[in-house]
Amino acid sequence: IVAYLAIVLGPGNSVLILAFAYFGGHAYSYIFASIIVTVLRAIICWWLAPTHVGIRPRPNRWKYLASDSAIVGIGWIFVAIISQGDYCLLKLFHGKGVVGVYWYGFNLSLQTVILLTANLSAVLFPVMTKMKDNPARLHDAYMRATRILMVIGAPACLLQAALASPLIHQFFSPEWYGSMPVVYILSIGMAF
Repeated sequence: IVAYLAIVLGPGNSVLILAFAYFGGHAYSYIFASIIVTVLRAIICWWLAPTHVGIRPRPNRWKYLASDSAIVGIGWIFVAIISQGDYCLLKLFHGKGVVGVYWYGFNLSLQTVILLTANLSAVLFPVMTKMKDNPARLHDAYMRATRILMVIGAPACLLQAALASPLIHQFFSPEWYGSMPVVYILSIGMAF
């Protein structure tokens, strides 16, 4: 079910963004589309797996929520540092121009990985969650999935590195040619 939702709601989000932009939503198009898709996903999931939520507050449960939420919040802080730290350091030491070239090369180098793994976690997570009571089977399934991803992903990343120069020259303006070394290095790094 999660995979079907991702297949339908992913492109649906893009269509809504384009529709809102067409009708003058400008930058808010992303926000409006995301809100609609998120609410729709919540309604569908709640309909498929109904859960009763009472109105009466239960303070005795708040300590569990607070501790788990703190751990998740700290995790998201580290995600933000990891995902934005390189840009901040580049800006600090080299300026905006280098950050732009790096950003462009970084996003181009991610295309193969995103293409191969975009919905993989949405499919594998529920499958592997069902195996939680059998750690040996879970480990074997994880290792098989990792091997398959590596057999497909590593050659695709190396091919992306090899084709970066001709494709960038073909499809992008000369101002972005400086991103080619970034694409080479990151594509080869992603193979590993």
